[in-house]
Amino acid sequence: MTHEKLLCAALLAASVLGCASKPGGYELADFSPERLVENTKRSIYGQKDEGVATKAYAEGEALFKQKQYDAAKEQFETAAFRWPDSQLEEDAMFMIGECGFFSDRYADADKAYDKLIKKYSTTEHIGTISRRSFAMARYWQERHEKDPHWPVTPNWTDKERPLFDTAGRALKCYERIMMSDPRGPLADDAIMAVADAMFNKRYYDDADFRYKMLITDYPQSKYQYDAHERSLRCKLLKYQGPEYDDTPLKEAEELVDRMLTQFPERVGADREKLLKYKAEVLARKQMCDMHAAEYYANGGHNYAARHYYEKVVNNYPKSTLSEQALAKMDEIKGLPDNPDPPLEWAYAWTKKVMPGDAPANENAQPPQMASQPDGATRR
Repeated sequence: MTHEKLLCAALLAASVLGCASKPGGYELADFSPERLVENTKRSIYGQKDEGVATKAYAEGEALFKQKQYDAAKEQFETAAFRWPDSQLEEDAMFMIGECGFFSDRYADADKAYDKLIKKYSTTEHIGTISRRSFAMARYWQERHEKDPHWPVTPNWTDKERPLFDTAGRALKCYERIMMSDPRGPLADDAIMAVADAMFNKRYYDDADFRYKMLITDYPQSKYQYDAHERSLRCKLLKYQGPEYDDTPLKEAEELVDRMLTQFPERVGADREKLLKYKAEVLARKQMCDMHAAEYYANGGHNYAARHYYEKVVNNYPKSTLSEQALAKMDEIKGLPDNPDPPLEWAYAWTKKVMPGDAPANENAQPPQMASQPDGATRR
């Protein structure tokens, strides 16, 4: 028998022994992979025991105060393992993260905090975890900006950074704050940080989504004006030309008008810049209308073409395109509203040589169904 088979047999035996004392005997769930691993660990490290867990937690606190974080972490792990699904376990899992944070092993702290929130989503430690997560995210983000690496480049020497993707792990910390503590004091800071990171990467759709989230869900945020301004820039950068959807332009125009009225004290020197943005939006909308008019005119849909030419003339009367639109309207004046249907001549010729069945007599009555003497309809 190979060593691997011997090891598997030993683990299985240990797991079975771990649940042998269970009242009522074995169940199928006792042999699931998760339960086998847990029973194996308990066979080796001990069964549930509140007294042992409480003692280990107290020893961990004493070691933590002495800044012996590695030794304290071992005691907190023992406390969490020996008394699961309890307030003691929740506190011990939090302290495991604290040991990692204060020993500058931020990746370990990040994993411990994440594990705690996944099991205890309403943990009373969420405020502290949010502050720690924000500090780690900001630090990782600044480290990456100062010394960038590819996400797949491993980090073997710096205990303060994760093994892979420092910038990505920073974003995950921000997102954990957004999801687990959405009404906390750092929620809007986290959203703004993620949005700015997406903007810098030129992921304008993702950035704009988060700017709009901040604008809508956090009306009292100190980032309201900045979120409006950067959302406006995202919309202008997302717009791809008159051949594409003009929704970003419509949203951008609404955003400029809102900024001019909602933030009069903040606009100040930015008023000229905002007016330039609005002029740019209007110019692009004008080009969209002109492009649509020419598209319909080229296809012979003169009614629709006239509609868009009139929009250009009425909405932008002093522009160069307005003069061009008037000239185009004169060119299609008197032309039919819509082109003839395709192959209309063939359809007319077919109806002439193959008139089909004569229409039924309008006065003809529908055939009556036979009825039985008792009045029931015969089927």
